[in-house]
Amino acid sequence: MQHDIFLHLWSTCSYQLYCFFGVRDVAHLDSAFSNHSTRKQFHSCLSRSSFVGLLFHGESKEWIMKRNLAPVGLLLEHSITDHDAIKLTESCQAVERLSVGPLLKALSSTVLIKLLQHSPKLKTFELNGCDKVDSLVYRTLAEKCQNLTELTVQTEDIDTASMRTLFCSCPELKKIHITELKYSLQDSVVSTIGDHCSGLTYLGLGPMRSVGVESLQKLSSKSACLTTLHLTHCSAGLREGLLALAKHCTMLTELSLYASHLDSLLVATFVHHNKQLKKLNLAFCRGVSDNALWTVAHRCPQLESIDLSFNNSITDFSVVVLVERCPDLKELIFTSVRQLTDAAVTAIAAHCRHLEKLNVCNCELLTPAALCKVAQQCTKLVSLHVCVESTNDALFQKLAIHCPNFVNLSLHDVSNQPSCAALYSVSNYLCRLQYFCCATLNSIPDTAVLQLVENCPHLRTLIIMRLLMVCQDKRIVKAIARNCPKLSGLYLGRCTKQVARAIVKWYLSRNDRASIEIVQHAEVTPMLF
Repeated sequence: MQHDIFLHLWSTCSYQLYCFFGVRDVAHLDSAFSNHSTRKQFHSCLSRSSFVGLLFHGESKEWIMKRNLAPVGLLLEHSITDHDAIKLTESCQAVERLSVGPLLKALSSTVLIKLLQHSPKLKTFELNGCDKVDSLVYRTLAEKCQNLTELTVQTEDIDTASMRTLFCSCPELKKIHITELKYSLQDSVVSTIGDHCSGLTYLGLGPMRSVGVESLQKLSSKSACLTTLHLTHCSAGLREGLLALAKHCTMLTELSLYASHLDSLLVATFVHHNKQLKKLNLAFCRGVSDNALWTVAHRCPQLESIDLSFNNSITDFSVVVLVERCPDLKELIFTSVRQLTDAAVTAIAAHCRHLEKLNVCNCELLTPAALCKVAQQCTKLVSLHVCVESTNDALFQKLAIHCPNFVNLSLHDVSNQPSCAALYSVSNYLCRLQYFCCATLNSIPDTAVLQLVENCPHLRTLIIMRLLMVCQDKRIVKAIARNCPKLSGLYLGRCTKQVARAIVKWYLSRNDRASIEIVQHAEVTPMLF
């Protein structure tokens, strides 16, 4: 970003703007302003607490504290400690958004509570992937942050009583997202939401195994404003409650009923009242058939994304109708839709001109010829997840030629592996590749991986899983260190001790170690920690 454009943005914004900068970005910008007056103006902009948010991460802690900033948004990740958080409490008066990552092993609940006590203007609170959270955290939110409008909790466990208190104390909540619980969400929590949260526009709850029909019906009476609804693991006994929700939710643009027991009538009721639907997730749903998908196709012409993964009842007939009736489709996820054939993929190529993401993993009846048509006609494609037996050299070459923005490639299964020449062509042509996953392939030599790393400097994630091969060439790691500065995810499968040591050396040489996610063989992990 040019310095003058940056300053103009920060000096003219009259509305609230959340901008999260990492240490390397902010520190780089700070040092880039060689002119004293420009640097002073930059610091002045950052000091305006009405619209500045900063990523509190790594060395940026000291950078922020030295300048006495009062940010609106705080994202607490990785290296934050109790000592750092205590220092922050003096700057939290203006904080409206607080996001806490998977760090509660380093940050005690007591300090988090203290942060909340000093954040009276807090409107958005997020707990992502943390361990079990002390119930006092939720009680403090209820007592000190009654202007809360957005709540996201993605933890293994929650305290039901504290959560109910929170919902009773925060009637202004517009967004509630509580998922990834180890056990089911309690019925009383859903009932309390139905009693007190009447203005919700976003609701995500799950698993719903222990929730009763009455609670869901009560919730439906307060769901008229919902635009996004995510429910997971709804049992067959919740059918009447889901029908009540379907009839009251008439403004939905995004609907997810992941891993739920459904039927064609229930799906038809949802889409009948929500013709404006743009995103639909029916993955792992029992009871979804061609009839349900046919209704979706005819009722939701604005649909842009659909996930039908692991559904063996869907056939070519309904998929062809879907792509013909929904020309704006950008994302199709058909993982393990085993009845899908070339006829459906050919229809996708012919009608989905805006397609960006296609996932047809474990669709065993597909051939390379059909996928070549997708590569040739869907020129906006950026991501493809496909079975190995459905690929050949021509497919990779067409992706390289016709899809200039293609950045995500994932290959799975073992049966008929692509030739080494095909993988070499991937590395030669797809130089903008950012994500590459080659899973359970046995015939990829280290030289092919090395060439991929050398020719794809934009790689952010590299996953190579070879069950019967061991990575022996440490030149791969050296090439990563030299050519892939943005790489943050690495898995090379089983590797020799020399390669494992090279990975450790590369990891320790990175200044942004906190952002690197190494999912590596057990030989490497003890060397790192």
